[in-house]
Formats: sequence, structure tokens, C-alpha cells
Amino acid sequence: MEYTYKPPLVTMILAALFFVACASVAYYMASTNDRGLILWHLITLDLQGATMFYWGLFVCSILFVIVGAMGAFRSITNPGTLRLGEHEISFPCGFMARDNARIQYDQIKSLSEMTTSGQTVLTIVTRDKKYSIVQGHLPNKDAYTSVKNKLMLHCS
Repeated sequence: MEYTYKPPLVTMILAALFFVACASVAYYMASTNDRGLILWHLITLDLQGATMFYWGLFVCSILFVIVGAMGAFRSITNPGTLRLGEHEISFPCGFMARDNARIQYDQIKSLSEMTTSGQTVLTIVTRDKKYSIVQGHLPNKDAYTSVKNKLMLHCS
């Protein structure tokens, strides 16, 4: 079995656009700041501290814009493939899915599934490392269920 495995293009574009808006607000707040800031009634920042805080938010937002744009570009130009072979599974992993994991079925120690914020993730534990397969990176829920069932069949 073989499936396309990549982050959804629309999600990556929307995330990048959201952080463009965040960066714009943070830039405006940093460049026009004329007072301190109190966070959660616990942390008090003076004028300089508040301005540095807003510039920090701006920089973080810009970094997320870059990551989102890179993810969208990678999704378009180099879609990954998840392959379930007779003896192993292979799929893109790592930062920006630049690496390719190849896991022999007999090396899998355990499988676990977790759903957080509507995103389902299947975790594969081997002796050396943990790997994650994200449901949203597969074409549909049926593909995810098929991958999970095949792994469970081989690992039991």
C-alpha cells in the first residue's frame, strides 16, 4: 500500500496568513508602544520591557510565517509517500519531512494513538526512537485507518 503523506496545503497557507496578521499587530504594538505591560496580573514590564516583549512576538510570528511558507512550498514541490511494504513501513519524518523513516515491523515495540485538538496521531515506538504518523497528513481518514490496522496486524 502507498499513500501521499504531506501536510495539507490549505492548512499551511492559512497558518502562514494567520501569523502574518499576528506579525502585523506585534509590529504595530512594538513600534508605537508608549507604556508598560502587565501579563496575567503576575508579570509587570516597564516601557522598555514591554517594547522588547512586542518585538519578540513579532520575531516569533515572522518565524512561523517562514515555516508555514516553507511547509506549503514543500507540500507543493515534494509530496512525501507513506509506504506499507511486506516487511517494513517508510514515511517522511523530521523537520519539514526531510528525512525518511524506514521501520521493520519486527522492530516495533508498541503503538499508541492520541487525539489532541481534533488531530489524531499514531505513535510508533521502536527500541531506538519514537515516530509519529499524523492522520491529517494522509489523504483521508480511511487511509489512516488502513495504515493503523496494518501496523496493528503486524505488531501483535
